[in-house]
Amino acid sequence: MNVSNIRYILAAITPIVEAFEELKVNYHIGGSVASTVHGIMRATIDADIVKIQGTNLDMVYLQRWAAVLKVTDLLERALVDAGLVEGGE
Repeated sequence: MNVSNIRYILAAITPIVEAFEELKVNYHIGGSVASTVHGIMRATIDADIVKIQGTNLDMVYLQRWAAVLKVTDLLERALVDAGLVEGGE
């Protein structure tokens, strides 16, 4: 990931982070941007921003947006991979 890509991603997520901070919304940033900040470079260029409820993921919120974005299968796979739910095999 080169420096200009990081600048673009930071420019894209900064307004979201600022809004969450102003509204006092708990959130988590993951993806390659977060990995890079912690010194682990990845080939992908992405930032995952997840709203959390207290110390837990807000599952209703995640499921609602996954349905709107038509990515419920990806959310389910991510939750299974993270060990947060059991797989439906």
